[in-house]
Amino acid sequence: MKSALDPQTETQPQSRRGRGEGRIWRIGRIWWIQYYVHGRQIRESSHSDRKPVAERLIRRRLGEAAAGIVTFPQSARVTYGQMRDVLLADYAANRRKWLRQRKDGGFYVCNLPELDKFFEGYRVIAITTDAIRAFIQKRQADGAANGTTNRSLALLRRMFHLALQDGKLRDIPYFPMLKEAPPRKGFLEYSDFQRLREQLPEYLRSITTMGYLTGMCLGDPRPALEERKLPRRRDQARRRLN
Repeated sequence: MKSALDPQTETQPQSRRGRGEGRIWRIGRIWWIQYYVHGRQIRESSHSDRKPVAERLIRRRLGEAAAGIVTFPQSARVTYGQMRDVLLADYAANRRKWLRQRKDGGFYVCNLPELDKFFEGYRVIAITTDAIRAFIQKRQADGAANGTTNRSLALLRRMFHLALQDGKLRDIPYFPMLKEAPPRKGFLEYSDFQRLREQLPEYLRSITTMGYLTGMCLGDPRPALEERKLPRRRDQARRRLN
């Protein structure tokens, strides 16, 4: 009995098919197919020892390719968790400042845990634009700001780009981004803050320092600066210190 991997039976030559019709051949007992998408050769097992099964498979794959919806065989096996691990490895290799280390030694990126909670267990082919919109709706229901949600979406989009560069995917789903509030203005560099503080009266320096260190907007400390409230607030501060 010949082995399934016997060189004499490994590849059975078949009748030539027309140009653009792909190729069907047998390795051992299993029939395989071969076709091209955008100039890229794709080979796939039919997982069957019957030639008609391979013929139906190649007709389906060629139809998907013509319609622009073909999925590479390896794409079906890629998971969200694998893409996330590649993202973390990329951040570590390029020493991205957003990569943080937990107390247990593991690494994480801000806004990544929200993606983990929603997409953990997903296969990449299931992360469609509809799934991304469902994630956005979940984050909005949780009260997350649009900017925070966009940071998570940017991480997910980066994962897809890395998988595309590695040849694991053919395309990337559309990412609907949210409109963000305008950035806050009026922040000072530390050196500018020091010069400003030196020009202020003594009774304004403490509240100004608090506003700078806590990132208050310009209007936040104004109630505390009202003259009628200063003595009472000063007395309260003294009592707390004592």
